[in-house]
Amino acid sequence: MQIHSITIDNIRSIEHLELRDIPASGVCMISGPNEVGKSTIVEAIDLVLSEKSTAQKKWMKSMRRVGSTEPMRVSLEATIGDQHFTISKQFLNKPNARLVIHSPNPRTYTDDQANDELMQIIDEHLDSNLHKLLFVKQGALDHTLGEVGFNQLEKPLQLADAGDGAGIAQGSQSELMAKVRDEVSRYYTKTGKPSKELKQAQQEVKDATKRHAEARAAITDLSAQLENYEAAEAELARLKPQIPELKQQVEASQREVVRAEKRESERERLQTKKDVEEQKKQRIEERKKQRARAAEELAASAQRVTECERTQQELELQAKEHAEKIERLRSALDAAVEAEQSARAEYRVWEQHQHAVRERIRHQKDTEFLAQYDEYTAEISQQKKKLPEDVPSSSDIARAEEIAEKIVYAQATVAAASSTLTLSSAAGAEIAVNGETQTLSDTATVVKVSERTTLRIGEVDAVIEPAANVAAEKDALDQLIRERDQLCTEFEVDSVQQLKQIATTAESITADIARLKKARTRHAGKRDVDDIRDAVEKFQAAELPEGMSADEAGEKALEERLNELRTAVEQADAATAKARTNLEEARTSRIDQDVAVAREKLKDAIDEQKRRAQALEAAEQEHSDEAEEEQLRSLDAQLATLTAALQALEEDDSVLSLEQARRAAEQDETLLKNTEGHLEEAYRRQSEIKGSINAYEGAAEKEKIAKAELERVESILARTQHRADVAKLLLDTLERHYRDVTQRYAKPIREELERLAAQLHEGEVSYEFDETGLVGRVIREEQLSVDELSGGASEQLGLMLRLAIANLAANNAESDGVDTVMPVIMDDALGNSDVLRLKRLSGLIEREAATKQIFIMTCDPQRFAAIGKRKEYRVEELKRAAHSTPLSNR
Repeated sequence: MQIHSITIDNIRSIEHLELRDIPASGVCMISGPNEVGKSTIVEAIDLVLSEKSTAQKKWMKSMRRVGSTEPMRVSLEATIGDQHFTISKQFLNKPNARLVIHSPNPRTYTDDQANDELMQIIDEHLDSNLHKLLFVKQGALDHTLGEVGFNQLEKPLQLADAGDGAGIAQGSQSELMAKVRDEVSRYYTKTGKPSKELKQAQQEVKDATKRHAEARAAITDLSAQLENYEAAEAELARLKPQIPELKQQVEASQREVVRAEKRESERERLQTKKDVEEQKKQRIEERKKQRARAAEELAASAQRVTECERTQQELELQAKEHAEKIERLRSALDAAVEAEQSARAEYRVWEQHQHAVRERIRHQKDTEFLAQYDEYTAEISQQKKKLPEDVPSSSDIARAEEIAEKIVYAQATVAAASSTLTLSSAAGAEIAVNGETQTLSDTATVVKVSERTTLRIGEVDAVIEPAANVAAEKDALDQLIRERDQLCTEFEVDSVQQLKQIATTAESITADIARLKKARTRHAGKRDVDDIRDAVEKFQAAELPEGMSADEAGEKALEERLNELRTAVEQADAATAKARTNLEEARTSRIDQDVAVAREKLKDAIDEQKRRAQALEAAEQEHSDEAEEEQLRSLDAQLATLTAALQALEEDDSVLSLEQARRAAEQDETLLKNTEGHLEEAYRRQSEIKGSINAYEGAAEKEKIAKAELERVESILARTQHRADVAKLLLDTLERHYRDVTQRYAKPIREELERLAAQLHEGEVSYEFDETGLVGRVIREEQLSVDELSGGASEQLGLMLRLAIANLAANNAESDGVDTVMPVIMDDALGNSDVLRLKRLSGLIEREAATKQIFIMTCDPQRFAAIGKRKEYRVEELKRAAHSTPLSNR
């Protein structure tokens, strides 16, 4: 960022101030007594860049000049990245904003558009954290990176690799660390022993285990009639066999869906092939038309040869009769001159009419240009409204695909409980069975499971035991299905494919917006839209003769009329010249030359006829009519075949439509789900029957309660232990990555800081950093903590730190593509430094200002007298100069 000029009105002690012609680099010193407005300049720059003109914050009201009811105004001319602009804002009273972009693409915005466009420029080209780092206000020249903030340096320095701890170094990492430490303290002491919630959960499990053991001992002698229990068993026996049958029915429905999807895919393939063949046919027919046009041109050439021959005969006849025309041409000469003058006068009148019509046509085109430009702008706004509110990230999609793959694995494991394993997939899919790769076909593949079997599905290895615990594996399958449904519910979709479609739709809409913006820019080109609007609004049409239209037809009619008049003028002029020429020819016998010219034209016409004949012959040899007719017949046959195939697919009743197949599959899945619900209800009734068996003074009920309580507290302990482990792992990971990122930032800053310090101190100077920032300085083996530095030394270190950050940011600007070059602004920031230290610092400031703007606000400019190359401004003179500027020039 580079500041060129600033104008301030009615802010604090400044009624009006203008600071212009600021050098692109070097030291700019702004001096004046206390309370004269030096700090106000810094605040005004911050205000115009950071706040919208419509902002109504309390602290802004205190900035208005005391006793004034006029609005606050700030105008700043600056360059950010490749954008050279002037932003003017009026605050509080009748707020407004105007942004004029001078280059590279001149344009103007007002009010909300100006505020939004400025924020967009800043976001695209500038790291806003540099504003806080390098605009040093009074008493704010800190020297520790802990106060400066590592997290504020990530974008300007770009030292961490993408994805390697970068997220940890942003924003509120200290707040995140505090929250994670608080979470860990809920479960562990500082020495790592269980405490609070985790210790309480462990004790509750121990107590529940003891109560459950006592309840189990009480029912060891329980003997009662279990008739109701056996009835529940019979109900379970009736429902259990239905589940496999219903699952087979669901699988059959799903296979029917696959068949319907294949038929739909085949229909799309045939339609695409048909479209390609039709395009070939169109190209052949176009070539036939081109050959027909060539034949017509050849015929026109033959006609021209005939005309040239006739012209030659006429000229030869004229050569014989030229003596008779001498007297007639003498009298025609005067008439031709008079006709020429009349034609030229009429031509000039019609030329004026043509100019008026063209002005009106240009006005209409400008109006249409503006309508198209505004249409692009409206369409961009509509596309932005179409963007989905919630767009799944790539990690969400990857998680959904991982769950789907695990569901396939779990389904295979459940199915392996039987003696065979049936696998179905698209033809060509591969699966490894006990290390041997098999390729699946369209039909189902059956794998016998008579011993321990290892399957490899994708990247997942599945070990199948014939005697697997089906219920446990089914629970795992149900859990995976619930995770999938939860992810789909989060984004309000029914499948992983729809989740992908949302991401694809968002990407497509974003691409459409970029395309529309590019089309609008291409449509505008180098034309100034505002100038065109102004021209359209100011256009005044000249009057036209009655019956003349100001459109392309009118312009064409005028052009034809002017051509007629031009031809008449030329003919009149030619007639005059011809009359004179004929007289001379009659005396000198020049008629023979006209005959020679006619013969030459005839020769040229004959040559042109030959060239066109050769071109037509070459075109016919390259693509003969017979070959292309044969190709057309072949294409017609292929198109008929494809049309028939498409019609056959539409008429094939053996395969359900895709919608019908999916509806049938949903119905079968619903029936299966309902039956499983009945089975679950039967299990629940069986459990209630167990609880009702209380033949031994309620011992069974007590055992059930004790067992349920044990399972509940064990579940609580498992969840608590899991949360504790996750919190501990997260804390360890955050601390490790935070240390790594901190060291990445510290190294380049330390090296640049030591380079600057070497210019001030005799001997080598080094600095020490930890994860909190700058903590120590070593000069000639003497080590000091930053807390032990004097006020002047602390200010000196703080200034060097700001310059080091600015240099690193500027060096990174070209490679990063982000404009992180910022001016360094110091507002009375070296008040504790003595004269000797200021002299050394002045040399350092002057050298560093060779590559950047450095603004120094001071009450005493003599303190910086050692800075030789500087441009000095006095606030009082800036105010007087502003008041002396005529209002029309402000």
